[in-house]
Amino acid sequence: MKSLLLRLLLAVLVAGVAGCGRSETVSKGEFTREYVAAVRAAAPGLKLEVVRLLEVKATAPDGHESTAYLDNAYDEYRQAPASKAAIFARHAQTLAAAATPLPDKVDRTRIVPVVKDRGWIAESRQAMKDRGAKNGDEVFFETLGPDVVVMYAEDRPTSIRYLSAKDLDQAEVSRAELRALACDNLKRLLPSPNRHGADGFYMMTLDGTFEASLLLYPKIWTPEQMPVKGEVVVAIPNRDMLIATGSEDAAGLEKMRALVEKSWQTGSYRLTRKLFVFRGDHLEEFASPP
Repeated sequence: MKSLLLRLLLAVLVAGVAGCGRSETVSKGEFTREYVAAVRAAAPGLKLEVVRLLEVKATAPDGHESTAYLDNAYDEYRQAPASKAAIFARHAQTLAAAATPLPDKVDRTRIVPVVKDRGWIAESRQAMKDRGAKNGDEVFFETLGPDVVVMYAEDRPTSIRYLSAKDLDQAEVSRAELRALACDNLKRLLPSPNRHGADGFYMMTLDGTFEASLLLYPKIWTPEQMPVKGEVVVAIPNRDMLIATGSEDAAGLEKMRALVEKSWQTGSYRLTRKLFVFRGDHLEEFASPP
């Protein structure tokens, strides 16, 4: 992964050298063109096509297609224009990885859970429909709560592959064991999460990608591990932000709502503005008492 990232980063720096002196942000069209130039330089084996602004389709030599949706990348870039090269490198690696043929069978030891907003499912289905995919190829998901779902992906060294029901059947992974298997894999593949904060207001950090997936680990949300006033209330405005406070902590809830709104406006990879409480293996929306 590191060598691919370095190639992409170098390609972006070379492609963008002419515009380095400009401080203003580029348009969506120019952003898309620069992205294509960077991926083409790093992975010349890919055939690239700009479908529309902030949407690029790549076709590998073996005919495999992959589509990059750059809306989140562009939002992230507008918040930090100086980080454009790093943003390109990070977002382009998934598309560039399409040059590597897919394995015939999913590696069950690398299946991990990914928490997404429900809108992503609709977008994914439409994209697959546009490419002529069959219904059996749709991404498999489970409802976690209002607005949020749990998807499952094969976390490869250079990319992440979201799995369909057909993929899971071929990997001989039953639905009964799926979540436990995925959570165990994620725990093994990533470092231990960290809890920050005190006095009933906390933030959980992991790797910047899978923070929201920590909602699937019941042991984190016990009174001993998460001492709050009342029930544990959680928020995941973006995939890299997971905050918690107590249902009876008025100051904590006010702070949480303010942080959710700020993160929603300025962050990337949005999930939901809603606050939640745990109800067994799913979440319910939390409404502050009057």
